[in-house]
Amino acid sequence: MIKYKKTLVLLITLLLFINCKTLINKNNYMNYNLDFYTDYNQFYIVDAKKHFSQKNSIEWSSEEYNRRLIVNNGIIAIRTASKGHIKGELKILKSKSNITDYSSYDYVIEATITIEDDKLQLLGCPLNDNILTLNVKNGNYRIRIYSKNILTADEDEDENNDSYLIEIWETKDSDYETLVIKQLND
Repeated sequence: MIKYKKTLVLLITLLLFINCKTLINKNNYMNYNLDFYTDYNQFYIVDAKKHFSQKNSIEWSSEEYNRRLIVNNGIIAIRTASKGHIKGELKILKSKSNITDYSSYDYVIEATITIEDDKLQLLGCPLNDNILTLNVKNGNYRIRIYSKNILTADEDEDENNDSYLIEIWETKDSDYETLVIKQLND
């Protein structure tokens, strides 16, 4: 009976893997739901090799604060409307995003990160809790962050209805320009 259960579990795992692989190929992306807690209205996307910690904290200039994003040597800091509970999704795309209608988002920004350790991490603040670690190839990646409902959120509250869609795709371009695609008032 135990051998039968192990075989059944192995078969189900294999079927799930095949279905996930089909889903990834069919939709051209891998999808991760995000639901985590952070503090100080920010979280990070980092190259795991950078060993980001409190010791190399990030200071926000007024321009970066208004832009809602910092790019600094393998670290991207994203400013959120909520200071606690963060919701959204992260998609690893096989090619550049094809979203062109930004009307349902308050703010959209894009930047580049270089990965040198085959691992990209999503970290909370201030303890840098590892929310998600993804195995990726070394190289340059564009990261586009779509922010929703940030205009109605109270930045002093833990719970708001703001949410974030993060799209990541590998790029051969060496363009490291941070690009604001949609301003808050557009």
